[in-house]
Amino acid sequence: MEKIEKAVSYKDKVYKEIKSAIISQKIKSGEILNERKLAEELGISRTPVREALQMLVNDGWVIVEPWKGAYMNPITEKGLIEVFQVRLALEVLAIELIMDKISEQDIRTLTNILLKQEKLQENYQADEFIIVDREFHMVIAQMTDNKILIDVLNNLSDMIRRIGVQAVQDVNRFIETLDEHSHILIALKERNKEKAVEAMKEHILLTRENVFKRFEESQIKEIGL
Repeated sequence: MEKIEKAVSYKDKVYKEIKSAIISQKIKSGEILNERKLAEELGISRTPVREALQMLVNDGWVIVEPWKGAYMNPITEKGLIEVFQVRLALEVLAIELIMDKISEQDIRTLTNILLKQEKLQENYQADEFIIVDREFHMVIAQMTDNKILIDVLNNLSDMIRRIGVQAVQDVNRFIETLDEHSHILIALKERNKEKAVEAMKEHILLTRENVFKRFEESQIKEIGL
């Protein structure tokens, strides 16, 4: 038998394109995802667009309502609370698990990621920054060698990126995040578990505080107050 060539289908490409646009906020809250318009913009037929939208519905990224159409599933207060509950628990646990085995190479890897984030200050873009931000956190998770922890955080990664883009729209939060990552890295270099745990906890709690502030501001704008 001949080998089957693996190819990414149009619907998968459309799925990734729309999800990426939701995460980066190129698609705005309340914007209708029109099949015909999307197909024209992407230069393809409507069938893969329809299939991709159904996949996004199944994965919770898009909602379809009769007489209204498809639109992105908005971020809710309950959703934010749940994401940060899980993130805080797992990322603090990750710090605890790596303290006895973190290597000098691991430290260099995290240092290089932090340097990449610092360079983004010169030409700041929230979506690019958050991709590197997630890399910093996922490298720490991978150091634990705990498959369940890594898988759960991987599954949350896109949702965290979407929330994170909101968090760093303010350039001040961008600078604060770099500072908080630096504190985590310093504590890891010192092999100081208590200090590293507190640095990670503070970072996530401050991110949560910033996200909720921006969420409340967006809700006020939507209702016209």
